[in-house]
Amino acid sequence: MCTRVIVGRKRGVIEEQLRRIIYGNKCLNCTILVVDRARTVGYREIPASVIVKVTQSYLVLKDGTIIPLHRILCIKDERGNIIWKR
Repeated sequence: MCTRVIVGRKRGVIEEQLRRIIYGNKCLNCTILVVDRARTVGYREIPASVIVKVTQSYLVLKDGTIIPLHRILCIKDERGNIIWKR
């Protein structure tokens, strides 16, 4: 679990953090906050456990949904603490 907030704008930083969480089993109870234009709220939280693949440009969820990395706003740990934000 990370105790410090990593702030970044470069795509490589978010990709690296997501790979650590998903492939390194660092925080499977983490949630990813993403921009969702289809919702009235404007965003949604996705549990890290539903992510099956992380690439340089996007996330792939278990249901086949593809989310571009530029839509990710922040990553929260299981306690709700922000471990990465844009």
